[in-house]
Amino acid sequence: VESLMCYRPDSDPQALFAAVDGSVYDASIQGVPVEVLSGNGSSRWQYTNFAVPGGSSYLYMVNGADNPRYWDGTAWGTPTLSGGPAQTSFIQIHSHMNRLWFIPALSTNVYYLGASAITGAVTSLPLGSFLTQGGYIVAMATWAYNGGQGPQALAVFISSRGQVIIYAGTDPTSASTWTLQGVFDLPPPLGTRCFTQIGADVGIITQQGVLPLSQTVQLDTGAVRAAAITGRIQNAMLQSAQAYQTNFGWQIISYPAQGLLFLNVPQQTNTSQVQYVMNFLNGSWTQFTGWNANCLELF
Repeated sequence: VESLMCYRPDSDPQALFAAVDGSVYDASIQGVPVEVLSGNGSSRWQYTNFAVPGGSSYLYMVNGADNPRYWDGTAWGTPTLSGGPAQTSFIQIHSHMNRLWFIPALSTNVYYLGASAITGAVTSLPLGSFLTQGGYIVAMATWAYNGGQGPQALAVFISSRGQVIIYAGTDPTSASTWTLQGVFDLPPPLGTRCFTQIGADVGIITQQGVLPLSQTVQLDTGAVRAAAITGRIQNAMLQSAQAYQTNFGWQIISYPAQGLLFLNVPQQTNTSQVQYVMNFLNGSWTQFTGWNANCLELF
């Protein structure tokens, strides 16, 4: 299984989908999973939950090889996204300020739909001029930042070389409602699933450890290691990042029910993984073995 995706509508029940060998299965009920999609070119889906105000809730997913797909709680659909690159090239998706955002593979541009839209024409936001270190955009996150003037939901993009581009605002179609906050240099991220929400903060898996965005965006790249969440396991983290950085399966996810933070470390793609696990209460770490997990999800 290379992807686990949880459908979280406004009200229960939730649903859990698992992708393996080009198929997607409904794994919500213990027992034999039910195949719901087949014939896909990749099982490495990235997804987001997206609720339309006063309307439906969607699980919306992309994989950079097939057409995007969505589930509305009843049926699967295939959107038509026009005005940008081939929609099969979208490898990353994110929901921010009531819009769906898409990142194509190996691109310095990102694309977004209209407010509350799940299909239609996409608009380009070029970011290549900010990438002075080269590379391409790999992921996007939302950072709930409070800079003394009230909370803001900032749009955060990270490149393959670790450059972080941050925007504030609600409407990217207007310069008066969408402003650049800064471009910062961090170590390169590990994997497409490098972001996670940690409370109001954003955690990033990088070659120098798991970094809290709030504490590291304005530090020199040589100093960010001291602020890393993984500081107590610095040697193990650096050794794993060096040895396994190109493997599929890097992921970080919090487990609030037990106050734990899981970092999935893919020692061999699709074969063997370990998890570095932090206790939120005291910041101590341990290692789990025997969970050969390509991906983790809360359900």
